[in-house]
Amino acid sequence: MQGKCISPGYASLVNIFPTHIRRDGHTVIIDGVIAAVWTLILGIPLFVLFLLLVYYELFLHGVQASFSVFHILGQVVPLHLVTLLLWSSIFWTAAFSIRRFMDKKRQLNNTREWLQTIHAQAYTDALTGIFNRRGFDELFDSGLEQAKIQNQPYMLLLADVNQFKRYNDTHGHLAGDQALQQIAQILMDAVRTGDAVARYGGDEFAVLCPGLERKDAGAIVERIHASCKEKTQLTLSIGTAVYPLDGDYSTLLLQKADDRMYRWKNHKAGE
Repeated sequence: MQGKCISPGYASLVNIFPTHIRRDGHTVIIDGVIAAVWTLILGIPLFVLFLLLVYYELFLHGVQASFSVFHILGQVVPLHLVTLLLWSSIFWTAAFSIRRFMDKKRQLNNTREWLQTIHAQAYTDALTGIFNRRGFDELFDSGLEQAKIQNQPYMLLLADVNQFKRYNDTHGHLAGDQALQQIAQILMDAVRTGDAVARYGGDEFAVLCPGLERKDAGAIVERIHASCKEKTQLTLSIGTAVYPLDGDYSTLLLQKADDRMYRWKNHKAGE
């Protein structure tokens, strides 16, 4: 009989789930065993200690009884066997519940961390460590809406690496990847802490600067060019657009910044 074939993609999808989610049944058995051990080493001795205290109190009040550990273990405990079983079951249930609660809390924390990691990976460019296109789109839309509500300017900067294909073909893909990482770091160093840098495309980058106007763009662009000249052989063509001066919508601002970026690129190519 021919067996089922599981695609590698499906297997990879299953493997991304945390181990603790897929092995919960195994954990329940372990918690039950641990609760039973705690009942044996702590629950039953506590029950015997309770009986000792009760009979000791009776002895202090003049109740005549043979008061000894052997008496308790040999005669009293068997008489209270039902009580002992009830006590043991209650103790086991309490110990098991505490173990399950702690395990579920640990699972919840692990799952939360895992989801945060997955969420971060979904919005992060794997090569450069900055936001990817998806992260940029969400940040741009939400940031622009916030700027409209607060009636503040919002600057978009697009940057394209000049002659990157030639650089890649000449120096190799590894050097090209390192160059993109270097450009990403240059952009992050050139902007403020609250600004966002993203890899917009293959060799295109975007910067979002809340609260900045057109007059502020020159200083940022100069810092970027100076840093590129100092740290890399590559240069950037840069275009900017500012809300509300250049438009009210993200698509319009992107088009304006893109047009200016390519005008810069064509101008430099003609020199």
